[in-house]
Amino acid sequence: MKISHLQLKLLCNITAAGFFLAFIYRWHYNISEPTNMLAIAAAFGLMSYRFSLRFKMNNSLKSLVERRESDLVISRLKISPFSKKSSLTKISVARISLITAADNYLSIIIDGNGNGYDFQLLANKDEIVEHIQSLLSCEELAGIKISNVN
Repeated sequence: MKISHLQLKLLCNITAAGFFLAFIYRWHYNISEPTNMLAIAAAFGLMSYRFSLRFKMNNSLKSLVERRESDLVISRLKISPFSKKSSLTKISVARISLITAADNYLSIIIDGNGNGYDFQLLANKDEIVEHIQSLLSCEELAGIKISNVN
């Protein structure tokens, strides 16, 4: 049986609510240390964000990897519901020599020297390669080796 993201989000929210109610009960009746229940409730509440539509939209491939003039601009995953921005990495397309994609992973090597950048993305390798190819011109693609990792 495969569990959907909606079911996981619901499960996390129900678990968070249960721990929050346990916190309220323990706090009201002065039973031991109730703060650990609140921390667990907060953790499950934040975990439910990972399965939300907002998380998927904020971390879609198109919103994380963009082309701006002669640069590829790649943003890190926005894993917190409270963060509006994440760090951006600008990479000049002319310096890119190798692009390697795997499921949920992108590696860009610059200047052919083995140095580069690694990014975590929420997409499979074929979607990542297709998106990168759509951002680059034929002339730029001719000078860049693109590979997939299984």
